[in-house]
Amino acid sequence: MASLRNFFTVCFTASSLLAGSIAFLPKPASAGEALFDKNCRYYPRTTENFKGPPVNDATYIFKTLEVITNRKKYFLTVLRANNGAAVFCISQSNFMQMKYLNHAQQIQDKYIYQIVKEPDHNATFLLTLRQGNGRTARTKFYKLNLNNPERPVLVQVNHRA
Repeated sequence: MASLRNFFTVCFTASSLLAGSIAFLPKPASAGEALFDKNCRYYPRTTENFKGPPVNDATYIFKTLEVITNRKKYFLTVLRANNGAAVFCISQSNFMQMKYLNHAQQIQDKYIYQIVKEPDHNATFLLTLRQGNGRTARTKFYKLNLNNPERPVLVQVNHRA
């Protein structure tokens, strides 16, 4: 009986210490997706914005694709807004330093149906965009070449190859 009482005393003391140490953490931990605005700027999750996005035009990572060109590794990141529209960003190292993909206005803020890397070209992607949501929405096809990520080449094609 004494060993059972000692066991409960130790468990109670340990749980009290654990609860006390959790209450005094310097920065509360928070979960959730990474948030970005429509200019590809990162917003860290904090207790202030944990319950809602810190910006009105918050976007979330939809897809990230690796691109190797000129012996450098880049990441094409597609962000998706709450309304479903996509924002294309490019970064060389990590998500904190993403930049809005300039010279590709025809695909920015559109509904992305599909993104496929072209099999023979590491830095070329085939994009299927829709003019809206639903089955009757018009579809457009583009080829995005990121051989020079600072000046991407975007060409509309008649159909997906």
